Amino acid sequence: MAILLGLPKFEAHFRADCLVGFVRGQFVTLQEIDARYRVSTGLPKFEAHFRADYLGVFVLENIREAPLEILSGLPKFEAHFRADCLVGFVLENRREAPLAILSGLPKFEAHFRADCLGVFIRGRFVTLQEIDARYRVSTGLPDARYPIIPDTYHFYAPRHLLPLQSMQQVSLDLLQKYNVPIPRYTSYPTVPYWDETIDVSTWKSLFTQRFDESREISLYLHLPFCESLCTFCGCNKRITTNHTVEETYMLALLKEWEIYRAMMPHNPVIRELHLGGGTPTFFSPGNLKYLIEHILADSDVPTEHEFGFEGHPNNTTREHLQTLFDLGFNRVSFGMQDSNPEVQKVINRIQPHANVVQVVQWAREIGYESVNLDLVYGLPLQTLPRLEKTIQDALEIKPDRIAFYSYAHVPWTSKAQRLFDENDLPSADEKMQLYQVGKKRFMVAGYTDIGMDHFALPGDLMVQAHEAGNLHRNFMGYTVQQTGMLVGLGVSSISDIYYGFAQNKKTIQEYYEQINRGELAVFKGYFLDEVDQKMRHYILDVACRGKAHFAKEDLELLRQYTFHELDELALDDLVTWGEHGLIVTDLGKHFIRNICKAFDLKLLSAEVQKKTFSQAV
Repeated sequence: MAILLGLPKFEAHFRADCLVGFVRGQFVTLQEIDARYRVSTGLPKFEAHFRADYLGVFVLENIREAPLEILSGLPKFEAHFRADCLVGFVLENRREAPLAILSGLPKFEAHFRADCLGVFIRGRFVTLQEIDARYRVSTGLPDARYPIIPDTYHFYAPRHLLPLQSMQQVSLDLLQKYNVPIPRYTSYPTVPYWDETIDVSTWKSLFTQRFDESREISLYLHLPFCESLCTFCGCNKRITTNHTVEETYMLALLKEWEIYRAMMPHNPVIRELHLGGGTPTFFSPGNLKYLIEHILADSDVPTEHEFGFEGHPNNTTREHLQTLFDLGFNRVSFGMQDSNPEVQKVINRIQPHANVVQVVQWAREIGYESVNLDLVYGLPLQTLPRLEKTIQDALEIKPDRIAFYSYAHVPWTSKAQRLFDENDLPSADEKMQLYQVGKKRFMVAGYTDIGMDHFALPGDLMVQAHEAGNLHRNFMGYTVQQTGMLVGLGVSSISDIYYGFAQNKKTIQEYYEQINRGELAVFKGYFLDEVDQKMRHYILDVACRGKAHFAKEDLELLRQYTFHELDELALDDLVTWGEHGLIVTDLGKHFIRNICKAFDLKLLSAEVQKKTFSQAV
């Protein structure tokens, strides 16, 4: 009790961490140990690594080294687990030995001071099989029904992979705790930390260097025009019903492409192409055909490619779908948002559900490999019953992919959102309930949670890439393609050449002026140094693979900025980690952005305005 009372009291679950078998001249039986274990594991399970804290120190006078042998056989992905089973070599005359051992442990985490207080057994043998069984139960690892998959790159010992489909309910307290402004990490460093100017000559030089390293590129075309304003939307857009703007804009895009093509000594291999907006289907099928044919005229397109576009259900015609399909497009995404008429009215997106059903049917009849539906939660006037109806409508269509986006209320940057009566927005608790219900419905319907608001059916290439560890993330979101660079064409578009980022002018007039002078339209950006590239690598590993391996040369920097963040995440069972690396837990999959933040040195080392980013949930 003296030991227990002397521990820090700021964490309620710590009250159980020091449950010990106090050996006072009498043997502690296995039955007593089991009883203590049952009591301890009846506590909240949000601390996965604490489930191992009660693993005893099974010491006999004649095998004092056995605990070290046991320890060396445990998985190594958690550095602090190396201490969890450290033994108190308890002899009749040395009952205080555990404290001596404990005091020699690293003290950077107060709660670790208690992790090794064991159940000290004397007078009875405990087999390795019993210890292993207790370890599997206590740590929550899968049993023999699930395969052990070697991973020599990330960790020294084999690790168990949890089923991808497992679903864990997230507590409201946890959602509230992590519902803080955080980037979506489509880049690192994120845009707010970019320089307001860019050295164009350096950009061109690095572009050429990167193209020499890899001819494969991803291409993004921003088509900004919309016929009406969706007031929830934060994208760069131009509202007009004048379709004569199409030709002028297309010619500017092709001029910009010519400037980049002059920097490529060989034909590029376009493995990925995406049309975003705005509303790409604002453009006529004929104009889209003209644009894409000229882009692809002096480019190579591999058999395995991913060409996709965003379509508005109200103006996407069968001719749009057929024309783009004939040009090699195989994926399409439709903005469903919400099917409730009142919600549609307040966000100025009147869209009969029959239109969504029709365009999806056309896409499937034509032969598109994947159809995605975008849904948004947290919109004005959105309630749980209304969202459930929207989700049911979407599931009846059974799209291959679903993007379940959180409405980002940022009226300080998106002026149209100022039209909303903020009293119509769901409260923070209500929005979190919408999030919970939506994710649960998707999972029950058989969708796999890819991460960061994306779900897909088991046969989809995105799920296959997720399971194989080949998923990638860029400014277009998750993708199954990994190319050397992303080239963005059009107003406000962003390019990523690995060594740096550059963004185009944000107004159409400024974009036209720059392009018509025969110059690239880039005006701001960032060139990555070695540390930036390392942190981007870790963020991509977390976001795309749910794990990361820490290079030895990075440990000093990670100890300075990252490890204390991971400790906090581990307390909530979002990650398990050690100096070798980390693994995102099933629960942590709901908080990928928060975990990525642990490697965002720009954010961690600077005072950031609270209104820079949208909430994580």
